[in-house]
Parts: sequence; structure tokens; C-alpha cells
Amino acid sequence: IEEHLQRIRGVQPYGDTSNGIWSKPTFKRKTKIVCTIGPSTDTKEMIWKLAEAGMNVARLNMSHGDHASHQKVIDLVKEYNAQSKDNVIAIMLDTKVCSYLNILSPLFKML
Repeated sequence: IEEHLQRIRGVQPYGDTSNGIWSKPTFKRKTKIVCTIGPSTDTKEMIWKLAEAGMNVARLNMSHGDHASHQKVIDLVKEYNAQSKDNVIAIMLDTKVCSYLNILSPLFKML
């Protein structure tokens, strides 16, 4: 039964470490892994490692960093997507909400 459950989950047994402890899933997951990319993960090597480990979405927090650093990450994710046939990484931009809320708060009071 355990072997069957591992096959359903898409997980290798602990004894088989040919691809590390875990293997890539053998089925399409319904859950997604969202990774916030920052200064410690914005290199090509780290984005590739995260993608190979299962990242589905690269999240960029627009409240931190500058446009050049965000563009660098977007270009790296696009480069990975162009080269990978099995795994496509989406890009999610988390925009600055506070500045918009300050502008819109008087409108909410009127409602």
C-alpha cells in the first residue's frame, strides 16, 4: 500500500536518492508553489534551483527593490521558460497597495 501511495503522490521512496530525496511529481499538481524573489534569490542559479525544486510562480514585491532589479528577474524567468519545455514559471507582480489605499480611502468613506 505504501508503494502505491508514493506512486500516487509522485514521490520516490527514501532509499532512492538518484534525484535527491524527492523526485519530480509524476502527475500534475493542483497546488502551486509561489516563491518571493528577493536579493538572496535573484541570481540565475537560484531561480533555476527554485524552478527545478518545483516553483510555479515567481513573485516580485514591487514595494522593495527598483525597476532594474525586477526587470533582471523577469528576464531570467523568461530565459528559463524559453529553455524549459516541461516547466513554465509564471510571474506575479505584487504592487504597492498602501499608496493606492491612501488615495482611495476618502472614496470608501463616502460609500
